[in-house]
Amino acid sequence: METPEQTNAQVQNSLDSSGPAQPTPQGQPQAAPAPVAAAQVPVSAPAGSAGTPPVVATSRNPQLHRLISGILGGIAGPPPVQYTTDESGKVIPAPNQRPDTNMSRVGRIAQHALIGLSAPTSPQKSGLANVLEGVGAGYGAVSKQMSDADKAAQGKAREDFEQQQQTKLRQFEIARANAQNFSLHTANLHQQNDLDPVRAQNKEIADAFRTMPEHGVREMSAEAAKAAVLDPNNQTWVHTHLILPAGFEDVTDSNGKPLQDAEGNYRTEGRVFVIDGMKDGKVPIPASIASDIQKYKNYGDLAKLQGLDGIKADDEYDAQHFVKLYNALLSSKVEVEKGWSNPEVSEDKSGNIVQRNAVNNETKPAIPAQVQKFQMDKANLAEKLQQVKTGKSTEIKNVAEAGKADADAAKAKKEAENEATLNPPASSGLTGEEYLKTLPPNMQGVLKAIAEGRETRSPRQLQDKNGNPTPLAEALHRAYPDFDDKKAAAYGAVVKDFTSGATSRALTSYGTAINHARALYDNSNLKSYIPGTDENKRYNQDITYVATEVAKALNPSGVATEGAIKEQEEALRSYTNRKAAIENAEHILTGKMAETKQRWANAQVRPSYQPPMPGLSPEAISNADYIRNHGKMPQGSQSGQPNAALKQNPFRTSQPGQ
Repeated sequence: METPEQTNAQVQNSLDSSGPAQPTPQGQPQAAPAPVAAAQVPVSAPAGSAGTPPVVATSRNPQLHRLISGILGGIAGPPPVQYTTDESGKVIPAPNQRPDTNMSRVGRIAQHALIGLSAPTSPQKSGLANVLEGVGAGYGAVSKQMSDADKAAQGKAREDFEQQQQTKLRQFEIARANAQNFSLHTANLHQQNDLDPVRAQNKEIADAFRTMPEHGVREMSAEAAKAAVLDPNNQTWVHTHLILPAGFEDVTDSNGKPLQDAEGNYRTEGRVFVIDGMKDGKVPIPASIASDIQKYKNYGDLAKLQGLDGIKADDEYDAQHFVKLYNALLSSKVEVEKGWSNPEVSEDKSGNIVQRNAVNNETKPAIPAQVQKFQMDKANLAEKLQQVKTGKSTEIKNVAEAGKADADAAKAKKEAENEATLNPPASSGLTGEEYLKTLPPNMQGVLKAIAEGRETRSPRQLQDKNGNPTPLAEALHRAYPDFDDKKAAAYGAVVKDFTSGATSRALTSYGTAINHARALYDNSNLKSYIPGTDENKRYNQDITYVATEVAKALNPSGVATEGAIKEQEEALRSYTNRKAAIENAEHILTGKMAETKQRWANAQVRPSYQPPMPGLSPEAISNADYIRNHGKMPQGSQSGQPNAALKQNPFRTSQPGQ
């Protein structure tokens, strides 16, 4: 069995060997090249005879000048050479070499002499002979030193070139990731996909990079990120920073108060995570990334990598390899996403209209536009079949009869399959849980989901044209005797109203009003009566918040009119007993919401099963108890019976802590 380290090494080697070795495809952002400074390393090295400087106009004796220059050049040896690399990475001499003058030659001769004088000489020679021998030894030592330095300089130039290419590749991977993320984000919006899983994964990636010491991870508005991308003074920013969508949040003023637009809606702004992708260090693989790699490993660039089966959450990768692995995953998602650009739309066994991905055969519910087109095509087909039925010729009539026979046969077959599935021999005479146990596991799950309201079925799926229950409805009655066909058929609209319709907005306003009312209640002290005090200012601000949300909650449409807001403000702005006014507002508001809760209970497909009503936070329920109990959190009495304030709150089913 491979260890995590072996798996990581295998994947990283695979990433290195499968990295982009060709120019960036047209249409994708190209990583802006890092500033490539020529690797100019001056070293002493033999590079052939240096050119003799031209005789300047001030030379009085040109022949003598050339002679002296030639002698000095011969003794001093060749000058140092500066190196750089061309576009292919080949090491070449730099184009602008420093000119070799008589002064520089004399300097090298002196250097030779100093090195040579320190070398051992023959003791039997004369003083002048020893000096000359030392100079010769110095020349040899310096020549070897120059040769070694020349090799080192050429190696340094190659290293600099390789580092520059690695930087370019790293910037290319980051820019490509940003481009692929933008493509996927656009496709998700077009397909009306749920973006919450994507944002959750992006947060996991940001948190993973935060584990690197002193790493640059921050959150900013989408507009600020756009400005950074378009900044003409920093055109490489998008090539060095990963940009990941983080969702939306309310826009607030300097005091933290949410801002509203002209129509009274709260303003929001897009947020993004920004990660400095040029930092080095170890990054743990997020759990969702490890899961997606297994899901998409047969597509895109992931299909080219080795060792993916061994990847698991929290495996550590070098930051650069992590970005390449993440980019490979994005390319796989892009390839699968192409299958959703032109999916096959059809009707499944349950009568639901679905779309199928041509790449991986995955299915999901069709979006409204696809549903509308499918239904229109189906209606057109029905019309043509009707024309066939009425018949304009014997041939058409025969085709119609053949089509009807096929349809009847398919219907009979389907009914037989349903009968065998819903009424197996072992289920004879059984009801309730005992009946459910005789059904296939998937059918048990379907019946339970419908009975709990988590899945809905149309009236035609539960009742035939004569109003009699279908086999599916009969199975539901056997498993759940109190199941109501009519409520089940209408339950989908109820859930939509409570989660995204007018009732949902009213519940949200109720919770917001109660939470602000708690703050208003606590701020209703003696100082709140004194104009100019902080307490008085906060009191007036809270009244506006509470009045607005109370007016919204009490209006069936969930919209507050200016007159309704003013009416609530006047009711709350008491000059005698402010807390009593707030308690009265809570009483009216909670009473109104009690009607909503009863409507939710009445809509359930089974009276014996009451799922929690959506839209209310525990914080709002607790704050309502607090206000109703005159500014105290209610507790059970010594007799063990619930406090009266708890009994009066229709949303609480038990005491705090129970």
